[in-house]
Amino acid sequence: MYAIANGSVILPDRIATNLAVLVDRGKIVDIVDAGSIPADANLIDANQNYISPGLVDIHIHGAEGANFNDGTFESLTTIAQACANRGITTILATTATASLEELLNALAT
Repeated sequence: MYAIANGSVILPDRIATNLAVLVDRGKIVDIVDAGSIPADANLIDANQNYISPGLVDIHIHGAEGANFNDGTFESLTTIAQACANRGITTILATTATASLEELLNALAT
């Protein structure tokens, strides 16, 4: 389990400090007072940045010069890594208008 602390936690109704977000197996399992972090948790210092759940992008064509129409594994990897680096954990790949052959290639990839 990880405890992410020393940041501002984005909650549904406010932004709070002095809290820690507990994460187990990639999922948020609890939000606790910073003084109540379990002793066995691996501490991640948020360095006074925001702490939030992963973001969902429901319309993305690409990132870092790559796009889904490229139809290559390298482009998909570039886009996924760029999104992850920005806190986006879920994406809905969106193609641009293209020939049927290009679109089928992009979907196959």
